[in-house]
Amino acid sequence: MMVKVPEKILMRRSRFIAFGVMILAVMAALLLTKLLLPVFDPSVFTLFYAAVAVSAWYGGMRLGVLAIALSVTIALYFLIEPVYSFDFLSRNILVRLSTFSLVSFLITALSTELQTARRKAETSLKLLQNSEMRFSRLAESNIIGVIVTEMNDGS
Repeated sequence: MMVKVPEKILMRRSRFIAFGVMILAVMAALLLTKLLLPVFDPSVFTLFYAAVAVSAWYGGMRLGVLAIALSVTIALYFLIEPVYSFDFLSRNILVRLSTFSLVSFLITALSTELQTARRKAETSLKLLQNSEMRFSRLAESNIIGVIVTEMNDGS
């Protein structure tokens, strides 16, 4: 016997999974950046852009913005000198954080719009397929009606 799960529970589970994906993406960016710090030294945010993009793609605008905030906080505390502090009063650090935040917000907005456009296209395709199916049924029924009419006229 199949148990039907309420839609509210499914939506909550989906949000929870999206939140988990966001945290996992940001943590993976942190760990990989820590491992590859000599390569990424001028820009510690390189992998965090990917984390924000994945979060926005999977969870939408809110999760993308949350990923930006989490990425800035983590990078500031763990990666930017002085490490293990939230000292961002230096002009250089403030410019880097602002640039990352702005570019990441643009990535989030574009990703969200792309997801919205994809959903609309899928909905339109389904509507088109349904309309096409109804039209083909109508056309088939009319053809059969024409054949029957011609047979009756010919007798």
